Amino acid sequence: MIISAVLFLVFQRNYELSSIVKSPDNEYTLEIYTEKKSWHIGFSSQIAYCKAYVVLKNDKGETISKPACTFIIGDLKIKWELDKGIVHFTQLNHIDIHKRTALCL
Repeated sequence: MIISAVLFLVFQRNYELSSIVKSPDNEYTLEIYTEKKSWHIGFSSQIAYCKAYVVLKNDKGETISKPACTFIIGDLKIKWELDKGIVHFTQLNHIDIHKRTALCL
């Protein structure tokens, strides 16, 4: 029991708000959270390989969708299709604003 608690504390993933992107019409905000690593092995930066997730909020700060999937921050590609009610956050993953659902592949 103690060993599993220690392993959980050592290997748990902590995320922090990395950036905020406003929609072109300023009605929505996409918050990007990236994995916070306290240690790093290697000589080069591995920021492009950190895990991330997004949260979509309306202009009142209310959460519209928080997809259950994570992705590699290097795959982040935001594309707003407001006429269709969709915001893409990677090439394959998107949030349907009106249905408040997310497609995560």
